[in-house]
Amino acid sequence: MRIWGQVRSYPVGGILWWSLVFAAVIACRRDRSVSRAVRVALYLAVAAALGAIVSTVIAAPAMQHVGSVADTDTAALQNAFDTFTVWGVYVRGICFAAGFLCSVWALVVLLLKHPLPVPRSSDAGATT
Repeated sequence: MRIWGQVRSYPVGGILWWSLVFAAVIACRRDRSVSRAVRVALYLAVAAALGAIVSTVIAAPAMQHVGSVADTDTAALQNAFDTFTVWGVYVRGICFAAGFLCSVWALVVLLLKHPLPVPRSSDAGATT
Protein backbone atom coordinates (compact mmCIF):
# COMPACT_ATOMS: atom_id res chain seq x y z
CA MET A 1 0.00 0.00 0.00
CA ARG A 2 2.87 2.37 0.74
CA ILE A 3 4.32 1.89 -2.74
CA TRP A 4 1.00 2.79 -4.36
CA GLY A 5 1.02 6.14 -2.53
CA GLN A 6 4.49 6.88 -3.86
CA VAL A 7 3.48 5.91 -7.39
CA ARG A 8 0.53 8.30 -7.33
CA SER A 9 2.59 11.17 -5.91
CA TYR A 10 5.29 10.98 -8.60
CA PRO A 11 3.16 12.50 -11.40
CA VAL A 12 1.91 15.18 -9.01
CA GLY A 13 5.49 16.32 -8.38
CA GLY A 14 6.19 16.53 -12.11
CA ILE A 15 2.99 18.43 -12.82
CA LEU A 16 3.71 20.87 -9.99
CA TRP A 17 7.22 21.48 -11.32
CA TRP A 18 5.93 22.10 -14.83
CA SER A 19 3.25 24.43 -13.48
CA LEU A 20 5.77 26.44 -11.45
CA VAL A 21 8.15 26.80 -14.38
CA PHE A 22 5.37 27.92 -16.73
CA ALA A 23 4.04 30.35 -14.09
CA ALA A 24 7.52 31.79 -13.59
CA VAL A 25 7.86 32.43 -17.32
CA ILE A 26 4.46 34.11 -17.46
CA ALA A 27 5.39 36.31 -14.49
CA CYS A 28 8.75 37.06 -16.10
CA ARG A 29 7.12 38.13 -19.36
CA ARG A 30 4.75 40.46 -17.52
CA ASP A 31 7.57 42.11 -15.53
CA ARG A 32 9.83 43.95 -17.96
CA SER A 33 12.41 44.73 -15.27
CA VAL A 34 13.60 41.11 -15.16
CA SER A 35 17.07 40.75 -16.64
CA ARG A 36 17.79 38.92 -19.86
CA ALA A 37 19.81 36.23 -18.05
CA VAL A 38 16.79 35.31 -15.94
CA ARG A 39 14.59 35.19 -19.03
CA VAL A 40 17.03 32.92 -20.87
CA ALA A 41 17.32 30.59 -17.89
CA LEU A 42 13.55 30.37 -17.51
CA TYR A 43 12.99 29.79 -21.23
CA LEU A 44 15.53 26.95 -21.10
CA ALA A 45 13.71 25.55 -18.05
CA VAL A 46 10.46 25.60 -20.05
CA ALA A 47 12.17 23.82 -22.93
CA ALA A 48 13.41 21.19 -20.48
CA ALA A 49 9.92 20.83 -19.01
CA LEU A 50 8.46 20.35 -22.48
CA GLY A 51 11.16 17.79 -23.23
CA ALA A 52 10.26 15.94 -20.03
CA ILE A 53 6.59 15.93 -21.03
CA VAL A 54 7.34 14.61 -24.52
CA SER A 55 9.71 11.93 -23.23
CA THR A 56 7.12 10.84 -20.67
CA VAL A 57 4.49 10.56 -23.41
CA ILE A 58 6.87 8.32 -25.36
CA ALA A 59 8.09 6.22 -22.41
CA ALA A 60 4.85 5.62 -20.53
CA PRO A 61 3.06 3.52 -23.18
CA ALA A 62 6.11 1.25 -23.46
CA MET A 63 5.80 0.28 -19.79
CA GLN A 64 2.00 0.09 -19.88
CA HIS A 65 2.26 -2.33 -22.81
CA VAL A 66 4.51 -4.75 -20.89
CA GLY A 67 1.57 -6.26 -18.98
CA SER A 68 -0.06 -7.44 -22.21
CA VAL A 69 3.09 -9.00 -23.70
CA ALA A 70 3.51 -12.74 -23.29
CA ASP A 71 6.38 -13.86 -21.06
CA THR A 72 7.78 -15.90 -23.92
CA ASP A 73 8.02 -12.90 -26.27
CA THR A 74 11.44 -11.80 -25.12
CA ALA A 75 12.04 -9.58 -28.16
CA ALA A 76 8.94 -7.46 -27.44
CA LEU A 77 9.81 -7.25 -23.73
CA GLN A 78 13.38 -6.24 -24.51
CA ASN A 79 12.15 -3.62 -26.98
CA ALA A 80 9.77 -2.18 -24.36
CA PHE A 81 12.49 -2.04 -21.72
CA ASP A 82 14.97 -0.50 -24.15
CA THR A 83 12.44 2.14 -25.22
CA PHE A 84 11.66 2.99 -21.61
CA THR A 85 15.33 3.09 -20.65
CA VAL A 86 16.19 5.55 -23.40
CA TRP A 87 13.14 7.82 -23.17
CA GLY A 88 12.03 7.32 -19.57
CA VAL A 89 15.40 7.23 -17.85
CA TYR A 90 18.02 8.94 -19.99
CA VAL A 91 16.16 11.60 -21.99
CA ARG A 92 13.65 12.43 -19.26
CA GLY A 93 16.38 12.42 -16.62
CA ILE A 94 18.46 14.86 -18.65
CA CYS A 95 15.40 17.09 -19.07
CA PHE A 96 14.66 17.09 -15.34
CA ALA A 97 18.30 17.81 -14.49
CA ALA A 98 18.52 20.61 -17.07
CA GLY A 99 15.27 22.10 -15.83
CA PHE A 100 16.49 22.05 -12.25
CA LEU A 101 19.82 23.65 -13.15
CA CYS A 102 18.14 26.34 -15.25
CA SER A 103 15.67 27.10 -12.44
CA VAL A 104 18.51 27.46 -9.95
CA TRP A 105 20.43 29.61 -12.44
CA ALA A 106 17.42 31.94 -12.81
CA LEU A 107 16.97 32.14 -9.05
CA VAL A 108 20.64 32.91 -8.41
CA VAL A 109 20.76 35.64 -11.06
CA LEU A 110 17.53 37.13 -9.77
CA LEU A 111 18.75 37.16 -6.16
CA LEU A 112 22.12 38.65 -7.14
CA LYS A 113 20.40 41.53 -8.94
CA HIS A 114 17.67 41.99 -6.29
CA PRO A 115 18.99 40.77 -2.92
CA LEU A 116 16.49 40.06 -0.18
CA PRO A 117 16.45 42.67 2.59
CA VAL A 118 18.20 41.52 5.75
CA PRO A 119 16.75 42.89 8.97
CA ARG A 120 19.28 44.63 11.19
CA SER A 121 19.67 43.26 14.69
CA SER A 122 19.03 46.70 16.21
CA ASP A 123 15.59 46.79 14.51
CA ALA A 124 14.52 43.33 15.65
CA GLY A 125 13.72 43.98 19.30
CA ALA A 126 13.98 47.72 19.67
CA THR A 127 11.38 49.33 21.89
CA THR A 128 11.25 52.99 22.72
